Amino acid sequence: MKLKHSTTFCGAMIVAACSATSALAQGTAMTPTTIRLDPQRDRGAISPLIYGSNHRYANDAIGTWDAANKRIMPAFDRHHREAGLKSIRYPGGTVASTFEWKKAIGPVEKRRNVQPAKGDPQVATFGVDEAARWCEENGVELVYMVGIGAPNSNAGDAADLVEYLTAPVGKNANGGIDWARVRAQNGHPAPYKIRYFEIANEADGPNPPQRFWLNAVDTAENRAKRTLPMQPQRDSYAPEYCFGGIIKMEKQGVTLRDDLREEAAKSDGAPNQQKIIRYFPILPQSETIFVGEEAWERVADIKNARGKKYQIDAATGVIQFGDGKNGDIPPAGAVISATYRARRDGFVDYYAAMKRVNPDIKIYAGYESPNIITALGADHPYDGIVVHPYSTDYNVPKATSLEDWHQNLMLSSARLGREIAAYQELIDKTVAPERRGQVKVICTEYGPHLQGRVLPEGQGEGDYRFLSSGLYNGLQLLHWMRLGMPHAQRHATTVGVFGPAPDFATTPTSEVFKVFTHHFGSRLIGLELQNNPTIETQTIETGPVYFGFIKRTGASDAPPGAERLKLPLLEAEASRDAAGNLYLVVINQSANQAIPASVEITGKSALGNAEVWTLSGKAPNSFNTPETPDAVKLEKTTLAAGNGAMSHTFAPLSLTAIKFGP
Repeated sequence: MKLKHSTTFCGAMIVAACSATSALAQGTAMTPTTIRLDPQRDRGAISPLIYGSNHRYANDAIGTWDAANKRIMPAFDRHHREAGLKSIRYPGGTVASTFEWKKAIGPVEKRRNVQPAKGDPQVATFGVDEAARWCEENGVELVYMVGIGAPNSNAGDAADLVEYLTAPVGKNANGGIDWARVRAQNGHPAPYKIRYFEIANEADGPNPPQRFWLNAVDTAENRAKRTLPMQPQRDSYAPEYCFGGIIKMEKQGVTLRDDLREEAAKSDGAPNQQKIIRYFPILPQSETIFVGEEAWERVADIKNARGKKYQIDAATGVIQFGDGKNGDIPPAGAVISATYRARRDGFVDYYAAMKRVNPDIKIYAGYESPNIITALGADHPYDGIVVHPYSTDYNVPKATSLEDWHQNLMLSSARLGREIAAYQELIDKTVAPERRGQVKVICTEYGPHLQGRVLPEGQGEGDYRFLSSGLYNGLQLLHWMRLGMPHAQRHATTVGVFGPAPDFATTPTSEVFKVFTHHFGSRLIGLELQNNPTIETQTIETGPVYFGFIKRTGASDAPPGAERLKLPLLEAEASRDAAGNLYLVVINQSANQAIPASVEITGKSALGNAEVWTLSGKAPNSFNTPETPDAVKLEKTTLAAGNGAMSHTFAPLSLTAIKFGP
């Protein structure tokens, strides 16, 4: 590919592009690449909580929890400690949208089943206390996702959760049950140090089931709020998410207390059956109950009732049928459904109720769209917006070669970084002036989510294991630290950061985390990268779609006159730690080109020895197996840096971290 001269800007870094060494063969003059660190320019703290993962509770925490011995699996614990991850999101994302935390505390043998949004009902063996204690013991921050899909999900239940997790015993800030005392009875008298909560997982879609009740809001008030200037994107439910409202459900299948599957709506033919309306409490006398296609009649008391009758408790949603003598029994196999109305709380209700219990926590809106910023505006407080910036087959074109796939993935990282920076700018422009800089965009899921769909034929489907995926993760971390993100969680702990049970094998991604958590500083410093070579890619940009900013597509779909994108081969950041050590991380995004560079530190004439950690491999799809355990290997060396500057050649497909003494 031909190398071009250009100048671009990336975050706080000035990046100038020039020809690389191979350009000499093309008859051009080579300009050396220079990386200059400026320790006197402090660019702010790096939150260690960006080194995190999305950890799911279901199926014994995806095999990481030893339910028989009530402990984390030793192999997982070891790998997690070595990688140095500092935060987890719990109880997960999609799977946890219907999680009921009150069923996941106390003695395991007494816990009721919870219903994952996908899968069968199960006991949460890795429950709230198991997760919180493990985080506490390992110095890991727990970021809690509050789902909105459970039958009794509401602001009061979320406030009870905050009380259980964070309140001192005896305070009983939310009234009713003293949940802090319950926590103490469950073996943890002191409050957990949990600060971050998000409300809902991907409530904007694009998966309609994740919207749950949002598209059923049907009131004049909410219709009026829908006239806000919404962008015509994949969602239109931002006002409903923010403000809740009255929902109207039409012939929605009923459930069981611990089972939300479709099968739960069917009659089992037994006398005295109880079914539950999905979302309660319902508005009194608003329901019509159908057995099959026939509407049955409500009675105040099923005792002494005759015929097709039922009794209902509007507060709990419990429907009581008869025994054949006092009210009929719904025929076995008949589907029971309900048309009804109910009030659902919106984000502003959750925010107010949870903050009343603990005003020091941070609460984020789990709704990924600029429309949420418009809906909340400057008047409604919030602490941030959650986004899940995946690279998928939606925004990464199908590749014709491994090199093309690798470049597309690297470009996707850059594009998502720009989008999220623009998203943060939009927040800053919209919130009340006194809150600017305090309301943050957060990533609680991110990463390549390609599953082989855009790889060339025959190149495999386990791309989360590949070297390119690890380098991608390093690039994303650079974006998050430049934005001053408080925390971020890679999806998923398994499979994503580590391999699956029982070995939980390390991956290039877990090795990248290890580099940042063990060989990088806590504050960004000044960095200038000059004469950075670029390559022309097979990908072009065509306009706003995803967050409302940028869409990427294949060159074959390019409109007339569209230009191919240019990929800077080096991405870099610099930092310092509390002891005064300086660090430089450089990612060479080229699949085949080594880049020699001079590294300088402003105001430092003698650099001394440098400790160099390098993660690299031979191909974009390199990964470790039992047969090839060193295909992607972290090498540690010590180099004499010399006086004033050092030279280093950055290998293709590599992440290099260099530590200089004070």
